[in-house]
Amino acid sequence: MEPLLRERVLIAIQRPKRQRGLVDPIQEDPHAGPLVSASAEEARELAQHAGHIGRGSCHFIWHEQARILLECHNIVWFSPKQMNPHTIYD
Repeated sequence: MEPLLRERVLIAIQRPKRQRGLVDPIQEDPHAGPLVSASAEEARELAQHAGHIGRGSCHFIWHEQARILLECHNIVWFSPKQMNPHTIYD
């Protein structure tokens, strides 16, 4: 596990659980949180346009979301799959 991911996982473990699995703590940052949400919507639109709808589309969406955040906002975001490597997503 890369150091930044490990750091985020350790922070996420210490936070109260509001949902199943760990969530990248950057999503709760006052500056980055809204950008994470906006990039998720943009990634969903890209998925629909590219025909990635239904099972397995979450992986395409998360990949695009991470790319958008890094390229447009210089934010490193870890997907639910990265934060929860032993969980299967479809």
